[in-house]
Amino acid sequence: MHKKSSKCTGIQREILKEKECLKSLRLEWAPEDNSDVDDELVMKGLQPRRNLKELYISGNRGERFPSWMMNSLLPNLIKIEIRGCSRCQVLPPFSQLPSLQSLELWNMEVVEGMKEGSSTTNAEYFPALQLLKLNKMPKLKDCGGWVQEQSKITNCPDLTSFKLHSSPRLSTLEFEECPLLSSFELHSSPCLYEFEISDCPTLTSLGLQSSPSLSKLKIHSCPNLTSLEMPSSLGLLNYRSVIAET
Repeated sequence: MHKKSSKCTGIQREILKEKECLKSLRLEWAPEDNSDVDDELVMKGLQPRRNLKELYISGNRGERFPSWMMNSLLPNLIKIEIRGCSRCQVLPPFSQLPSLQSLELWNMEVVEGMKEGSSTTNAEYFPALQLLKLNKMPKLKDCGGWVQEQSKITNCPDLTSFKLHSSPRLSTLEFEECPLLSSFELHSSPCLYEFEISDCPTLTSLGLQSSPSLSKLKIHSCPNLTSLEMPSSLGLLNYRSVIAET
């Protein structure tokens, strides 16, 4: 069976090497496929050229992604969407991709976090990211460093706290169905315009005091919220929409 996997990979590698103008790559595995082909080995052989701009992966059953999904090998990648890779344990260091603008992760059942980049410590975290969506990642424990301009984090039941030290470009942030999230704190988010949080029953504190541009706020189904810190420079009349429902 290993021989079968290697042969398949070799064919695929040659096919992609010929695609000099390839800008978008979509890789999908059928959910009912029970073959013994090594998905990690297959992915390893599917390295595209450096000019790739969009990458979509669905249903891969490998525990890790190949080394070609790194910053130095995909410097022009703008968009990544990954769905239903239920065995993946650690994500590549997407934060070091210099051109990445959109990252969407769906149904990643065992991912706890992202691998640290191998670049220098002075490298900016997600230097170009504008849109982030995380949905149904039950083992995710920390995502504070992932948040960018527009972020939506949904159904992450192991996420217990959220603390973001600096997010100068963050404008929209949504949290939904994080039942263990008990505290939330933002620091230096001057452009945050809209914030929504719902179905977080253990949330007790919410710190938005460093968000002077906040104009839309919605809190829903957070019955234990007892502490809400808002920007001192703003009064209630400065907000276009404030909705609080428990």
